[in-house]
Amino acid sequence: METPFAVSEDGLCGHVYAGKVFFSRECVLAVSNLHAGKYDVSVEPYGEEHVEITIYSRDGSPVREEMLRRVMNDLVDCQVKMDLQKEFGALRDRIVEYAFAPVRKS
Repeated sequence: METPFAVSEDGLCGHVYAGKVFFSRECVLAVSNLHAGKYDVSVEPYGEEHVEITIYSRDGSPVREEMLRRVMNDLVDCQVKMDLQKEFGALRDRIVEYAFAPVRKS
């Protein structure tokens, strides 16, 4: 697979191929849902190592490569946030808890 995305010949849909080793199920579904307001979106397995996210135009306007690049960037952004939450979420929660704890007077 040369690029992780492709526009169909008629331009009415595009495909984003997300590697399962890089992107979690939760991330793929969250990003798909993010774009479902403007486009029809489907998510299907693509071989053993990928998931295919297909973006369909609702109004007959073309799906452009730029939009597919945005989906890929959203996947990366979402997965980084999820990974950071897993790694540092408990620490962040403790800091927030401490910061907003009632102040004790001496």
